[in-house]
Amino acid sequence: MEVMKEEDLIKLGFVNTSYVEEDTLFTEYTFKHEDGFIIMVSGLNLTEIFIYEHWTTVPNCKNVTDVTKLIELFKLPF
Repeated sequence: MEVMKEEDLIKLGFVNTSYVEEDTLFTEYTFKHEDGFIIMVSGLNLTEIFIYEHWTTVPNCKNVTDVTKLIELFKLPF
């Protein structure tokens, strides 16, 4: 299975929003789209989307191809 890599996420428009809390590094990348949705990839294997005022885990989104399709899906008019 294709593994998500930082450089691939950055190419898609994600920003490295990783942070340190109590000496623990939390790896996180965030994509904010002009249409109002946000996609967050945590630890390079957990994908969540913020839409309609809440976060939802996207369990089948495990690689860069999946993330690209998710971005395209939510760019569609609803």
